[in-house]
Amino acid sequence: MQSQYQSQSPIPDRADVPFETRRAVTEGRLSTQLAEVRQVGEDARKMKSIVEENYHQVVNLLGADKYEKLRAYVRDQRRYRAEYFFPSGGPEMSKDEVNRFRREQREKSEAFLRQLGVDPKGLRSLAERKSARIRELSPPHPTRDGKRVMILPPSQVPADIRAGKTNPWTLFSPPYASADGRSDGFADGFDFIPTALLDSRIGLVGNISYLRDSDASDNDYGYVKSCMTVPFWYQMPAAGLIEVWIEAISKGSNHRLSLFDEFGWSDSMVNQHNYLTLNASVGGSSSEWQFCSASSFLKRGETEGYFDHSNLDNDGTYWANIVSDPRIIVPVESWVLVEVGTLNFHSTYANDVKVYSTMDFSWIINRVFVHSTGE
Repeated sequence: MQSQYQSQSPIPDRADVPFETRRAVTEGRLSTQLAEVRQVGEDARKMKSIVEENYHQVVNLLGADKYEKLRAYVRDQRRYRAEYFFPSGGPEMSKDEVNRFRREQREKSEAFLRQLGVDPKGLRSLAERKSARIRELSPPHPTRDGKRVMILPPSQVPADIRAGKTNPWTLFSPPYASADGRSDGFADGFDFIPTALLDSRIGLVGNISYLRDSDASDNDYGYVKSCMTVPFWYQMPAAGLIEVWIEAISKGSNHRLSLFDEFGWSDSMVNQHNYLTLNASVGGSSSEWQFCSASSFLKRGETEGYFDHSNLDNDGTYWANIVSDPRIIVPVESWVLVEVGTLNFHSTYANDVKVYSTMDFSWIINRVFVHSTGE
């Protein structure tokens, strides 16, 4: 299993923010990021445990001898498939020819299972149980007061906010002083390639998260989280929580997925979520990130097909209303580092399925209205 962590975390300058506050916030951010890295490591251990448990269940279901015969058959079919599609014959084949070959391979694999005396329903049942446990590692749907926190169209935003009324709100907009990006993840059998999209001058935050398994084996998985933000300082006029309204313009919102079934008893799962985010850091305490759901995409049990899906309008304007960590009441006159942006959560699993999964999300953080809930 390989892991990866990338970070670039500048804190914006502001002359009236005391050095002690900047240092405390810097230490708090490092502590929070360390906790996030540890959490991803814990999720990696859970994922590995789920996959290993599934492996033992499959072996117990089939018996060691049948399992080895099954894997040997898979290896032989993989070599045969590679030879069949090798140039120049492969690229010149028609779509109908390719589909016929895949159909025949699935039929042969199902016949091989029958020959072994294996019931595919048992394999599918184990696969469904495994997928359900893997999905438990996904972030929970964000809620506040028992309701889902989701992006809103302009028509559902208070008129005073849309009009830019700044009492009692404070308005922040581009250019921002800096931008911040970090990615953390792990993979076994997958390659993962996070690409940051950041431009503080226009408020661009985003990430292209790519997970690829081009040589799928028995149990492969990948998991990556990428968070991109613009930070700024805000001084509390009254003790309370930080509440924000974020006006964001969608510049990219694509869920893309290509699946190639190699044999016929395969299974896979792809789980993609994009959020708009808020964190309010005062130093000396670890505040948790708060989320607003923007877009999601889930495919489980699929083994063949191409999907290019978008839930949002390109250049469409959306709003997020988010409140900071409710455990931390920020004192009056405190300087708070407010960070708003976007997060991609991307996880994949493959059992003898080639998977090419991409999240391509970017936003312009056009306006951020901030105030204290104590006003």
